[in-house]
Amino acid sequence: MAGNLIRRKGYEVSQAVKEAEGHSGPGAEPGPPGMGVVEALLPSRIFPEEFMPEMPAHVKRKLIFQEAPGEYRFHDLGKVQISGPNRKTLENMERFHLFSLAVFSAVFIPRSAEAAAVNGGGLIVPLLGASFLIVTALAVILALLVRRRKPILGFFGSVFHSIGQALSENPDVKKLVQEHPRFFSFMGRRLDRESFSGLPATLLGIAFLFLLIQFLGVVQSVLTLDPIVAADLRTANLLASLRTEGLNRFFLMVTMLGRWPVVLAFALSASAILLLKRRWIFIPGLWICLLGATTSTWLGKVVFHRQRPVVAEYVEWSYSFPSGHAVISVALYGYFIYLIWRFSNRWGVKLVALAGGSTVILAIGTSRLYLGVHYLSDVWGGYLVGLMWLIAAVSVAEAIAWKQPRREEPGKEFAVSAASWVIAVAALSAYLLMGSVYNPPGKAAMKKPPQVVEQNIKSIFLKHTLPRFTESLIGKNQEPLSFIIAANDDENLIRVFRAAGWSLASPESLGALIKAGEAAVLNKPDSAAPVTPSFWNGQPHDFGFEKPLKKATVRERHHARFWKTRFKTPEGLSLYVGNASLDVGVKWGITHRIQANIDAEREYLFKDLAGTGFLKNFGKTDFVGPLLGKNFFGDPFFTDGKIYILTLRGKKGQH
Repeated sequence: MAGNLIRRKGYEVSQAVKEAEGHSGPGAEPGPPGMGVVEALLPSRIFPEEFMPEMPAHVKRKLIFQEAPGEYRFHDLGKVQISGPNRKTLENMERFHLFSLAVFSAVFIPRSAEAAAVNGGGLIVPLLGASFLIVTALAVILALLVRRRKPILGFFGSVFHSIGQALSENPDVKKLVQEHPRFFSFMGRRLDRESFSGLPATLLGIAFLFLLIQFLGVVQSVLTLDPIVAADLRTANLLASLRTEGLNRFFLMVTMLGRWPVVLAFALSASAILLLKRRWIFIPGLWICLLGATTSTWLGKVVFHRQRPVVAEYVEWSYSFPSGHAVISVALYGYFIYLIWRFSNRWGVKLVALAGGSTVILAIGTSRLYLGVHYLSDVWGGYLVGLMWLIAAVSVAEAIAWKQPRREEPGKEFAVSAASWVIAVAALSAYLLMGSVYNPPGKAAMKKPPQVVEQNIKSIFLKHTLPRFTESLIGKNQEPLSFIIAANDDENLIRVFRAAGWSLASPESLGALIKAGEAAVLNKPDSAAPVTPSFWNGQPHDFGFEKPLKKATVRERHHARFWKTRFKTPEGLSLYVGNASLDVGVKWGITHRIQANIDAEREYLFKDLAGTGFLKNFGKTDFVGPLLGKNFFGDPFFTDGKIYILTLRGKKGQH
């Protein structure tokens, strides 16, 4: 062939390929442990563009990443200089992957989230989409760092080299090394880059130790009832208030990704694909990861005996801590990400796998929180356990791979690739089938029966040890309650507020947040803008009311939050508690800033309610005493600590 006659530096193309496949010939050197013969392609040899057309496909596919303009490396060893159309094609492919990821994140995710919100998605799907966008942004930043890695790594490498050289020449350091040869010999072995037991194992060990310390911190917080436990309760109650039938079905499909039938199907499929590709040495790591994750989950549940949240959507018969779904999601899908990063030749594919896999892991954890079968600390603890087993599995896989070179079988790539796709599609189809029929037994709502107030209304706070303050997400006191209202029912309460000129705020949803955000930016009114969630007795507020100022704008408004209690008066009226404050601006672009004098807003709301003619009787009494304080967002407030107790008429003029 004509190409065989082209010679550069004394080597023919045909000879170069033979050397690549057989790892022989002038200048050939053995590759590092764990590298196959093709990966060790012609160390340090640069080939011109003319050589590319005659290189077999299985050799070309070893190109991994760009070293310099037009220069690509074979599994961190031999380099190939590519110019002209071949170079342009590879560069365009990398740009296409990054562009596709950005377009998908910026267009598809927000539109899908908005459509889900319109259909009752609330804040859950938008938050999931936001998580994906964050992961994608980090992936893109990583891509930019990868593309600019040479000058960055060169700079830091030069700095650390200079520091190391200066230290090595320091006479005191030399003396210290001579006095402790064993210690420094041990440290040298731990930092050896040429051995897996050196620097790679050291870094993995440090990461494992860090995760273990974090997990022990979570365990301590759960056992000692730290603020994270208070956040657990309030997060569970808040998410329970956002549930819809559509989202329930969606998150049941998502949570199915962490159930054992699907996990087993995916793991067996991955094992089969690894066998087909003759990469069996990575199979033990996969099953060590899964078996270790399962064993740790079982032991954790047995040891800690933590009960499931009472707001669970369906029945789970095991204990709560740690979340098995969270553990297995990181172990399984994290291992899949590792495999793709190890074997893929394109950074675009690696980054898409990182963003997509991380989103799946986050979605599974979110599904457990949304369905109310786990607390936030259960999921976080599960993620940490899963990461520890993932590090252990990667360590096992790399330790084996470092010693076991992999040999290619040219000519079978298409058949192996086709069979792998068939297996992957079959596993995905099995998941979709199982997810479509998955319908766990629902949990009957357990509502405490209403209790009748036998003494004066204020006595419920003493007799039942109810909190007198609203609470932040982690259970810290905020503004005190300033109203106790007795009303026939919810409609009675809403009707009286509307008669006073106050509107019912919209529940939190993507559509409502977008509308409110637009109004805040344009300084326009929005009479139904959502009210930031606040808690009392561990529950998010049931009703939000608001009223515009004379200059109607969503940035400044009167607003009040109310909670429905389980108490009734002897006459059968339901009791509601709440407070009011005045928004005087927007801070950080996400929440309002309140006026410090919350008593003035209390009096303003009472005057409005009294003017409706719906007050049957009312009184004002001491409740918490004068105090100064700050709310969750750091806004200061002061109050005399008094509270209004109101009884509403069913209809105007009715006694």
